[in-house]
Amino acid sequence: MDLADKEALKATVGEADIVVDATRVGMGDLADQSNLEQEWMRPGQMIVDTTYIPVITELLRRAEAAGATPITGLTMLVAQGALGEKIWFGVDMPIDDVKRDVFKDLK
Repeated sequence: MDLADKEALKATVGEADIVVDATRVGMGDLADQSNLEQEWMRPGQMIVDTTYIPVITELLRRAEAAGATPITGLTMLVAQGALGEKIWFGVDMPIDDVKRDVFKDLK
């Protein structure tokens, strides 16, 4: 999707139940920016930002304010780690323990 086409982006976000932003907007020199406007989001949606530094991005702040469910990039990172452990070492990572430890200071 062309992020410059705001009307198409707004319509697509409005129709979606899950929205994933896999751009670098929200981190580094773009940390104060978001590709999506808060008014495009709604309760019942899951808004995922694959950025994990910072953990809570502008996109996720907007999602929470709109009543949507914000999902951080750390969630994806933990899932990738679990898959890597299974592939490389043949073991199941204790994902609940890792999530608890990773997310303990984020509340």
